[in-house]
Amino acid sequence: MYNRLEDMEAEMQGNKSREAAVAFLEYLAQKGLMAPATARARKAAVSTVLGILDEQEAQDVTCIDLDDVMSRFVNLQGQGYTPDSLGTYKSRVKSALIDFANYVENPLAFKPNVQTRERRSAANKS
Repeated sequence: MYNRLEDMEAEMQGNKSREAAVAFLEYLAQKGLMAPATARARKAAVSTVLGILDEQEAQDVTCIDLDDVMSRFVNLQGQGYTPDSLGTYKSRVKSALIDFANYVENPLAFKPNVQTRERRSAANKS
């Protein structure tokens, strides 16, 4: 965890590592660019799934083959997850990595890719 936003921004500067991707997700939440719950969910997925990468692989997570990494994750740790939860993790990691790569490429033009859902009132729920 970072004590100052500036430390977090410095960590991400041109860095494409797993640690920089996690810092990026913390940054999005702290800056209000993404709902904190969404950022936490993506951060948990990134940390868990990309945790299987060795140090060399983790140096540039923007160019990993996510299908390959997910297959490896399933082989190593998949017994603790349902197929639905593995699909959710993959989706969260994919979204996080796309946003992270876009941010690294052009921080000034970055806008997170999040889908907003309309909240349904209790009367509209079926």
